[in-house]
Amino acid sequence: MKNQDFLIVFLDEATETLLHWEQILMTFEKEGQSQENLNTLFRCAHNLKGSSASVDLKEMAKFIHRAEDVITRLRDGKIVLSPSIFSALFSVQSTLMSWVEKLRADSDAQEDVADLSAKLQDFLSNSNSLETQQSPENGEIIFDTEVLERFKAEQSDIRCQNSKELKIDDVKIKVDVQGEALKSTTLTPKLSPDETIRVSLRRLDAIIRYVGELSVHHSIVHLALENGTLETEFARNSINLTSKVIADLQSEAMTLRMQPLEGVFQRMERVVRDVSIAQSKDVRVVVRGSDVELDKTVIDKIKDALVHLLRNAVDHGIESAEVRERLNKSAAATITIEATSTAASVTIRISDDGAGLNEEKILKKAIETGVVSPDVELTRGQIHQLIFSPGFSTADKITDISGRGVGLDVVNRAVRELNGKIEIRTELNAGTSFEISLPSSLSILEAVIVSVADNILAVPLQDIEEVLDLQKIEILSTSQFGRTIDLHGQALAVESLGKHLRMGEPAADLKEGMALVTRMTGGAMAFHVDDILGQQSIVVRKLEGKLENIPGISGGTILASGEPGMIVSLAPLAKLFFERN
Repeated sequence: MKNQDFLIVFLDEATETLLHWEQILMTFEKEGQSQENLNTLFRCAHNLKGSSASVDLKEMAKFIHRAEDVITRLRDGKIVLSPSIFSALFSVQSTLMSWVEKLRADSDAQEDVADLSAKLQDFLSNSNSLETQQSPENGEIIFDTEVLERFKAEQSDIRCQNSKELKIDDVKIKVDVQGEALKSTTLTPKLSPDETIRVSLRRLDAIIRYVGELSVHHSIVHLALENGTLETEFARNSINLTSKVIADLQSEAMTLRMQPLEGVFQRMERVVRDVSIAQSKDVRVVVRGSDVELDKTVIDKIKDALVHLLRNAVDHGIESAEVRERLNKSAAATITIEATSTAASVTIRISDDGAGLNEEKILKKAIETGVVSPDVELTRGQIHQLIFSPGFSTADKITDISGRGVGLDVVNRAVRELNGKIEIRTELNAGTSFEISLPSSLSILEAVIVSVADNILAVPLQDIEEVLDLQKIEILSTSQFGRTIDLHGQALAVESLGKHLRMGEPAADLKEGMALVTRMTGGAMAFHVDDILGQQSIVVRKLEGKLENIPGISGGTILASGEPGMIVSLAPLAKLFFERN
């Protein structure tokens, strides 16, 4: 029986170690092997073997031990890093990462490593200059004192019962993994992937300091209230300081969930590498902004979508070597993955210097498959938007990478669920750029508070490009979009937000009110509201049941008045409008 507390921490540590493993191998590929990197790779395998043994993952430890033997021979110069060995070490990393993810869902999960383990053994057996090490026997794994001590130190607050005795000498520690492992009074069969997160001590210290300040000011205000001196300057200053401390505390608390995109971008590099090798394409990856931080929840929801985008970029976007040569392009294509951030949002941009989107081919395929009618007139942006349609694909044949019309639909859906936006910029034979704008956090947002048909609603600030006073703008009527306005030389449809949310009949005269302009891939439009009441930081509450699937309603919150309010996302409503027109 495994100790769940130990196991949870092991899985987090193993993921970090395996990402480092992957990074070293990709460095080998770019720069060639070095003794320093071989030593680092050995330490990754050695530490991971010891940690897995300490949480009673015997089969994993034996598998890693076999890989460690190969790395040891590489480090000692007894075997050469051939392409087959290099590929196998990549496979070991992928297999272990898959195993770790399975263990998060089921603490007894196993991975079939027989073939890969046999391949590793072949590398050892076929080398005449080395002595094959025996796998661990009698259930014992031997590893450095430093490894176990570090792992134990991280778990010093966990109290385990019936633990096995550890035999310690000056050099090694032997851990008995044959019998029962460390026991805990609380055992669960499943592990949640978001149970733990690594947090900087500096951030925890800051939060503790803010809580201390808040406690002091609370005591001052409470005493002033009891003494009837709440109107004194001293008490008012304390109230004002309380507001500031709460804002600082809220800001600092939100950073606890923030993680750098470095690990995600490294995984993206690996995706490009694997797909380009499979398709015999020479692709160089440029990464910028990997230190930008994003809420862990957002990262977990968007990373699979980024994988689809990159697979699509290599498969559809990057031309074959022959075509690139004919177009006088460099033999090696370039894919750029970059991130930039503002106070409230993060933009992830994936660009390639490939073929670009063939708008004629996209429109023809959309008409053939019934996505749009033959007589429709679409702008360039609207044609680009068609590639996000469910089941849509322009691939000439189905492969294990593309052709099923799934990938970009997944991307679009994931971005919408995160209240984000995705923009496409493309030029034929010059390349394509997908720009995804996401909220930094899903928990607290800056929002504009509006009134619509006697309802108070919150609209995320990131959804709003511009706020207009309709009394100062001429409103026109058109056959296609109904009422429109001319904004900076562009005709924008104006629709009642209350009408879209079924909160009553739209105002007869849109001049009586304000408009919120939102922009999405393929177009922009304005939504009429009765009034704008102000701006507020709101705590997002997830909706459940029937409320969860209302178009445009992305959550609930408590307003400054203490009343509940709905959070409205404008992009899904704009998308519905354009689909109907």
